[in-house]
Amino acid sequence: MSIGSRPRKQAAVADPEARDFLRQADPALAKLIDARPDFRPRAWMDELPPLDAFGTLVFQVAGQQLSVSSTRAIISRLQQRFGGHLPSPAELLAADPQVLRDSGFSARKGETLRALAERFDDGRLNDEALSRMTDGEVEATLTEVPGIGTLATCRRRRSPRSS
Repeated sequence: MSIGSRPRKQAAVADPEARDFLRQADPALAKLIDARPDFRPRAWMDELPPLDAFGTLVFQVAGQQLSVSSTRAIISRLQQRFGGHLPSPAELLAADPQVLRDSGFSARKGETLRALAERFDDGRLNDEALSRMTDGEVEATLTEVPGIGTLATCRRRRSPRSS
């Protein structure tokens, strides 16, 4: 299943050292920083359900070259088509590919998601193995999947989980 059972931690307040650096670097930023001492740059991630590796990759593929707002809309439509949750790899493979198109995925992104789902479904990819890999190993493993590029998806793959 693509929605994990562990609760997500709330995004942290902006790093104090980074805030101090920016405050000193730019008077306009200093005013903004002082006005929002509780600013959490990754607060948008609080709205995401806890995601396993497959769910994270679905989110990342959906968001390639799109705004956060557009990505959320696509993910929401996908969830609606799967009873309010992101599909598991098996559910995605069992669904007509048109479901992905109707959710807002391009044909190419749909093919990429199906290739990922096949690898999760047959065991070539799984949460445990990916969590034990170095970033370089994750990148090498995922770039074997057609449609996965090095910077766009692999390096963002850990983003929702690590924050």
